[in-house]
Amino acid sequence: MDAFVPKAKPLLGSASQSHVLAASLGLILVTMAGVGLYLPNDILITPGLGLTSISFMVIYLIAVRHLSIQPKNKA
Repeated sequence: MDAFVPKAKPLLGSASQSHVLAASLGLILVTMAGVGLYLPNDILITPGLGLTSISFMVIYLIAVRHLSIQPKNKA
């Protein structure tokens, strides 16, 4: 992608830290969803709601809270 950016600065060098953090947290959540799909068994809390779903929800809420308290800086 750096070949298509008109500036001499690398593409990731122009991204703000909040965008990098949001992308990293998104990758963690996507990875968790993929791992949850391929687990053979899940510990069920209630029918249709397992430990994987609850952990995904908790990490999502922590990520949203963490992103909301981050200082907003311009790229």
